[in-house]
Amino acid sequence: MITRKAKEIAVFGMVLTTLLNFFSFGYAWSNPLNDAVNLIKESYVKSEPKPDKTLYDLVNELKQSLDKKTEQKKEESSVKIDKKIDEPVYEKEKITQSEQKELESEVTVAKDYSEYKRRVFMGNVNPGEKVAYLTFDDGPSQNTPRVLEILENYGIKATFFVNYRKGAENIYKRIVSEGHSIGNHTKTHNYSSIYSSLDNFLSDFKEMENILYDITGKKPNIARLPGGTDNNIGKKCGEEFIMYKIVDWLNDNNYKFFDWNSYALDAESEPVTKDQMVENVLKKMEKNHVMLVLMHDSKPKEKTVDVLPSIIEGLIKNGYEFRALNENSYTVQFYQDPNFEYN
Repeated sequence: MITRKAKEIAVFGMVLTTLLNFFSFGYAWSNPLNDAVNLIKESYVKSEPKPDKTLYDLVNELKQSLDKKTEQKKEESSVKIDKKIDEPVYEKEKITQSEQKELESEVTVAKDYSEYKRRVFMGNVNPGEKVAYLTFDDGPSQNTPRVLEILENYGIKATFFVNYRKGAENIYKRIVSEGHSIGNHTKTHNYSSIYSSLDNFLSDFKEMENILYDITGKKPNIARLPGGTDNNIGKKCGEEFIMYKIVDWLNDNNYKFFDWNSYALDAESEPVTKDQMVENVLKKMEKNHVMLVLMHDSKPKEKTVDVLPSIIEGLIKNGYEFRALNENSYTVQFYQDPNFEYN
């Protein structure tokens, strides 16, 4: 005989099966109902239901459990949102912004200096032309009039990058009056002073400019740095990145600065022969159809005067014409911002 308890279990099983099918097929994608199904399975499929609880009690417990889980999920979600808002993100961003400024400063250094490189500007030299620019540094001295006489004999114009020499006023005037170019090579040529800071360089440079203006009536807009823009002595004399800063200042203030691509070996610590001096200049013709020749006309450079005719004749023999430098001339620069362009 079927007992009352067996009947209740049978009825409960039928109801449970109906609920499971309903939840599975009708609301398969509803999270709360999925939770209900899982809870029913866990509580009553794997173990027998407790006989002292009715179906109403079970459903009510299930509803309370679901409500409790829903509230718990809401609290967890709220905590996550609060954490996202309350975490010190703003402070972290402030630190990042401060660090970013330092990084941008470092990037500026890299942009301004580390990418600087040798640059060549063709200027007013046309393709195929052979042009020689003879340049003389560190004068004037008693050798300068001799150089001027040689140039006059050959009908050549050259460029003199000068320092200050007391009592040399007539030589400065003669350079200009005979059609040569005169450029600023600083007043003192004192590496340890002019390269110790940008301010020191500018003071010395502008003072020489004013001296030349007072004597010749012209302020030169061409320059050459003592030792060239890439010289180890200047880089060791004081302010960091001094050579790059000077280059930037010259660019910003419309001065054209020149280095060289050929050299007469007349500033070497070791003695060289006259033949070596001539050979070192002329061998550069193989690679350069434009020659920007570095020489010196200061007091000790008598050998430079002696070899000058041989250098000139070697260039003439190979089809070079001679010009003096100006702001539109062919230019070699050892340090130059790759993004800078002369107008």
